[in-house]
Amino acid sequence: MQIPLRSDNQTSEDFKPYKIYLLKRIFGVGYDEFDGKVIIASSAKAARKIANLKYGDEGPLWTDANQVLCREIPLTMPMVVLESFRAG
Repeated sequence: MQIPLRSDNQTSEDFKPYKIYLLKRIFGVGYDEFDGKVIIASSAKAARKIANLKYGDEGPLWTDANQVLCREIPLTMPMVVLESFRAG
């Protein structure tokens, strides 16, 4: 059985290599808000758009470079991508 390499509804965007991006808010974070996200996308711009699909009380600020840092995570060695620790 052969698996088709490309179907009629796929675009060149479907075949771009994906990367991992860390998006982190620059300023303070309140209740019911996201403070950061890890997104798999073909570009930083696409990662920001994907991050904006779901948000809390902070609103759709994930495309704003003045409020959110977006860094590509290099896949050159094993590493922890995300840790979240809440002391209490």
